Amino acid sequence: MVGQGAYVLATDNLPRFDLTDIIRLARSKQASAVFGCPTDDPETLRRVGLARVDADGRVVSFQEKSEKPQGRLRVPPFYVYAAEAMASIGKYLAGGGNPDAPGYFLEWLVPRHPVFLLRRPQGTYDIGTVESYRQVCAEFGKGAEG
Repeated sequence: MVGQGAYVLATDNLPRFDLTDIIRLARSKQASAVFGCPTDDPETLRRVGLARVDADGRVVSFQEKSEKPQGRLRVPPFYVYAAEAMASIGKYLAGGGNPDAPGYFLEWLVPRHPVFLLRRPQGTYDIGTVESYRQVCAEFGKGAEG
């Protein structure tokens, strides 16, 4: 299942968790899996993908960059797609799906294929700017060049 799928890392975030945890979840559920962490910041909630999950951790809804956020589980693009999900990308694109941001495919996928969420409280490091990159380097004790 996962061996024929894909691991998508399309982000300027550095995980604070072991990336193999998502693969383990996908394998155990025989389905696609994503990472999620809670946030309460209203500005962040409008800029990111958000998931709602059921009691088993299955994603029941996903919104990509919504002006009216529903939920508070932020889902940066750390995705493991099962083979069945990968096989549906052509259908998504043929139907006019947005090819630019990977969260739009996930939004389309959730009602069609099972997707489970790996929930972690610690979130990610944002390294989208030179300053935030330097801060992360300093935290890791490596120093930042450039």
